[in-house]
This record gives sequence, C-alpha cells and structure tokens, in this order.
Amino acid sequence: MSFKEYFSKLAFWGKVKFVTTIIAGIVAVVFATLNWKSQEINLLFVTKKFPLVVMLLFCFLAGCAFGYLLGIRKKDNRKDDDFLE
Repeated sequence: MSFKEYFSKLAFWGKVKFVTTIIAGIVAVVFATLNWKSQEINLLFVTKKFPLVVMLLFCFLAGCAFGYLLGIRKKDNRKDDDFLE
C-alpha cells in the first residue's frame, strides 16, 4: 500500500492526527538539536555531564511515571468508594 492510498483512506480526524504527529516530531527534533549542549549535574556524591536534552527527557518521563502512578491510586480509591456504597 502506498502512502497516497493510506492517506486517502484515513478519515478527516485521522488525517489531522497524522499531520499533527509529523509536525510535533519535527518540532521535537529541532528542540533536541538546539539543546544538545552538555550541562553538569550534581548527583549525590558525583558530578556528571549530560546533554540538556537527556536531562529534559528524563524529567519528562519521570513526571509521566509519577502521574501514571497517581492515576492508578486514584482509580483504586474510587473502587473502594463504590464498594462502600
């Protein structure tokens, strides 16, 4: 299946999602390229140099994991509340 066939079979919102994803990917690559300069970071007992993009990615993933865990906890509390009623 060619790209033209694939794109023509997508619904309107599928096309919007596809184009938005491509644009977001391009912006992410440009952002990563502009922030490739290394920065020193103080870990407990050592100092390491990491590219700024790696530190930002780590912080983003840690935040996603933290939010996911809070979401699981919230869902568990809702189940307990429903059981008591």
